[in-house]
Order: sequence, then C-alpha cells, then structure tokens
Amino acid sequence: MDRNQDNANLLDTHNRLTADIVARFRTLTMLATIQAEASTQNVDPQTIAVTGMSMQMEFEGLNSSVKELLALSRRLKELWLFGRLGDEDERAKAQAEKLDQDVVRVAELVNSIQGNRYTKLAEENGGVWAFMTAANSRNEVTEAPLTQIAPTPGPGTGTGAAPTPMPAP
Repeated sequence: MDRNQDNANLLDTHNRLTADIVARFRTLTMLATIQAEASTQNVDPQTIAVTGMSMQMEFEGLNSSVKELLALSRRLKELWLFGRLGDEDERAKAQAEKLDQDVVRVAELVNSIQGNRYTKLAEENGGVWAFMTAANSRNEVTEAPLTQIAPTPGPGTGTGAAPTPMPAP
C-alpha cells in the first residue's frame, strides 16, 4: 500500500473518530436533558429506563471512541518520531538534506572563529592552543609542560608565584 494512502487513511480515521465523539457527546447531552425533564413531567418509568440504558450505551461508545483516538494519536506520534510520516515529499527530503549541510557548515565556521580567537589569546599570553582531538585528549600530545605557565598580572591577593608542577600521570 502506498504511504500517501496510509497517511490519508490515518487522517480519515482521525476525522471519523472526532465526528463520532462529537455525535456521541451530543446524544448523551440530549438523553440527559430528556431524563432531567422526565422527572418534572412525570413520564412513565419505561421511558426513564430506556433513556438510562441509552445513556449507558452512548457513554460506552464514547469511551471506546476516545480510546481509539488516543491509540491513533500515539501511532501518529510514533510515525512522526521514527520518520515514516511525511517521507513521501521529495521537497521535504531535499530541504532536510540542505538543512543538515547548513548545520555542518555553520558548525565549521563557528569552530574556525573560536579557534582563531583562542589561538590569538593563547599567543598573546605566551601559550599555545589547539583543538582537542582524540590524540591530545589522551595526553599523547602536550603543547607545553605545566611548569612553563607564567603568572599573569592582575587583581587578586595571590603572591604571583608560578604554580607548582603537577606529577605526570
């Protein structure tokens, strides 16, 4: 079966269930009105009994329609999350691919700008900066030993002495 057909069937089912819920609610309110009026007009017990049974049946139908609508809603959410809803639109696919490419390009530009700023900042302060990679995150590549860190002048109550070197791991 075609996915367009599946999606159309799901929407038709949604519309049918919504209409059924509205119709059953309307019938319930009409039956409740009849039963309320019956107590003031001294209607025979058979009419009241039939109205009560009709209300019970309509309520059960309303309850089952609401459950079906909730199940349909859950199914639509699953289809939406797992990407099977709306896949038939080629324009949407192309737009999603372009968006992914744009996201990658923007990430590259932001990383480049940050890299340039951090490199300049590190060089101004006598240090070296590099992007963290898998190699230098495992301490295989070290740019400068920790004993070469110079104190920076600035406000504070410290002595200005260089930090003590850390033991090697």
